[in-house]
Amino acid sequence: MPPLRENHSENTLAGTDAIHTVSPFTPHMSTQEFYIRQPSEEEARGPYTLEQMTSLAENGEVTRETLYYEAATEQWVATGDNPDLAEILYPSKKVLRVKKKEKIQSLNEADLTTKPITVQQMLAAAEGRVEEGASTLPPPEVAQARATMIGRIGAIAMLVVTAIGFTAYSGGALLKGDFAALGTKPLGYFAAADLILAILLACRLNFAHGLTRLRAALFVGFIGFFYFATLGTAGIPAIALGTLSALALIVAVSWQHILGVLVTGVAGLVVTIIFVIRIFH
Repeated sequence: MPPLRENHSENTLAGTDAIHTVSPFTPHMSTQEFYIRQPSEEEARGPYTLEQMTSLAENGEVTRETLYYEAATEQWVATGDNPDLAEILYPSKKVLRVKKKEKIQSLNEADLTTKPITVQQMLAAAEGRVEEGASTLPPPEVAQARATMIGRIGAIAMLVVTAIGFTAYSGGALLKGDFAALGTKPLGYFAAADLILAILLACRLNFAHGLTRLRAALFVGFIGFFYFATLGTAGIPAIALGTLSALALIVAVSWQHILGVLVTGVAGLVVTIIFVIRIFH
């Protein structure tokens, strides 16, 4: 407690001690009680905790010129003259500088040197028609769209081939609705499944591509085991050729590659169906 007169009405202190500007560091500052006054005042206020002093400093009620009573020296000291206390009450503010804008090459940014492509131009390129004076090579977007279209048509063609083949294998039992005959030739149900998949692909439904891949995987596994159990390895190359070509249609992005796997796929499936008919007839 500073040796000053206490004012009981406002819990303030009046003092006449001289003002000093040197204050030793107090290791117990966090638990220290502070009595403060302005240089022009004769009455002190307090006690305040360090947290309360921080709040007063933030609100501008305590400044660097505000005096506090230093119990260690029994003197009144300006808060700004105590480096440790000033660092807590008036922390140094960081200077914010605006960084220079950096040019970042974005992969999503349009190439200003490339001429925009309209829907009509894409359709014309897909049909093989080009504008006068234009390059005969289609842009990558058009080439990929064309490859996708050819791949979808190829997958539909392969599914139609297998549907026809399994219908012939079952003797047309599926078309006649003769489910008793299908009971003896259950592979005929593949004809219905392939026909449904072909219709879904023709409607351009995205989930049909996943079903087509599943259908190809089941075909190579089931029919492959069936052939191996009945004919040994005789039909395995044809099955592998047909099913792997069907799977390649999904991942190929060049129309030349798609045409190649389409030819091998149809050939492999035709041979596979011939083997099936041969086994059961």
